Amino acid sequence: MGPIDWEKHNKAEWSTGDVKEAIDKHSLFPWMGNAALKGGAINVSHSEDIYLYDSEGKKYIDWSAGAVCANLGHTVPDSIVEAMTT
Repeated sequence: MGPIDWEKHNKAEWSTGDVKEAIDKHSLFPWMGNAALKGGAINVSHSEDIYLYDSEGKKYIDWSAGAVCANLGHTVPDSIVEAMTT
């Protein structure tokens, strides 16, 4: 592995190629074979509510949290955050 390239790591936006390279080098998918999941990984540009959006604007439901926690979404209202933290 080697030192972290902080200039690349801290870029405001990564290209799809950058994301795919990072997934290939640094991701582990423990629930099944790595190769199949790495090939299907998406370049997420942003999230809203329970959705992820790729760099082309395609919308995906974020099912990733379902196996291990409750998914409240990515834009949780302040009232919910306050209720959970007080």
